[in-house]
Amino acid sequence: VKPLTITIRDQIALIERTLAMQPYISFIQLLRRAGSRVEIVVTFLAVLELLKRRRVEVVQEQLFGEIIIQRGAEASETPLVIEDDAVLEEDDNGEEA
Repeated sequence: VKPLTITIRDQIALIERTLAMQPYISFIQLLRRAGSRVEIVVTFLAVLELLKRRRVEVVQEQLFGEIIIQRGAEASETPLVIEDDAVLEEDDNGEEA
């Protein structure tokens, strides 16, 4: 049996598709789809990458409250295309993070 491989790129695409159809999603809703700890970590990293690129905004109204993910200032109808995993390791200036 081959293990399921999930990438940050896959999760970014999933989050962007979801936000194209609805105004927001809670982080808990995203995690409910996860089948393993690895998927939880990859989902978290995808949210951080989208946040860094300003494609999403994250709102938490109270300490330990629900985390809401919504479209950000740089969100567009065009999905974020990541050509190479190395891009995920660079900041916006092209320098390694």
